[in-house]
Amino acid sequence: MHQSMVSRIIKRFTPSTGGRLEDVTPLNNTKTSMNLTDFIEKNLARGYYDDSVSSTDYSYSGALVPLVHGLNMDDKPHIIPVENIEKAKLVIRAWEEQDPHSILLQWEKGWIAFLERDYQKAVSILEAISDRFDETPESKHWFIKSYYYRNLGFCYDMLLERDKAIEAYQKCKIVCEELKLNEFYSKMTYKDYAIYPYKRPF
Repeated sequence: MHQSMVSRIIKRFTPSTGGRLEDVTPLNNTKTSMNLTDFIEKNLARGYYDDSVSSTDYSYSGALVPLVHGLNMDDKPHIIPVENIEKAKLVIRAWEEQDPHSILLQWEKGWIAFLERDYQKAVSILEAISDRFDETPESKHWFIKSYYYRNLGFCYDMLLERDKAIEAYQKCKIVCEELKLNEFYSKMTYKDYAIYPYKRPF
C-alpha cells in the first residue's frame, strides 16, 4: 500500500479525530472456530455446505483432493507422499463417523487401501460397491466410475490376477464410452493397461 495512503488511514483512525485504529486492524485476539481450524489444517469445508448426506460427501471428498488426488496423483500414485496418506486417513476416519455407508467414502477407502499396498483389502472394498453407482452424484460419475475400474485393474495387476485386471480395464473403457468422455481423458485413464500390466514403482 502506498505510504501516503497508509498515513491518511492512520490519521483518520486516531483519538484526535474520534476514530480507533483497532477498528481497521486486527489488534484483538479472537478464538479460532473448529470449522476454520479444520479448513486451514485439513482443507475440510465443514459448515460451508448444508447438513445433507451429499453435502457431507462433498465436504470430505473435497478435503482429500489435495492429499491423494492432486496433480498426477491418480495416474502416478507412487508420487503421493506417505504423510499425505496419513492425513487422508484422518479425514476418512472423521467421514466414517458422519456417514459410514457412503459409497464415496468406500470408494476413497479402496483407494487408500491401494496406496497402502493392501491390494486384497482394496479389491474387497471396491467389489462391495460395484452395484451402488446410482448413489453417487451424477456430476462425479466421470471420475468415480471410470477410475473405479481403473483402480480395480491396478489392484488385480499387483495381485498378479491378470485376467481380472484386463476385464477391469475393458470395463473402464466401456464406461468412458458410455459417459461420452472425451477421447484424450479416456485414453489417459485406461491407457494400454489391457496390453501391458500396471507395475507400481518401488
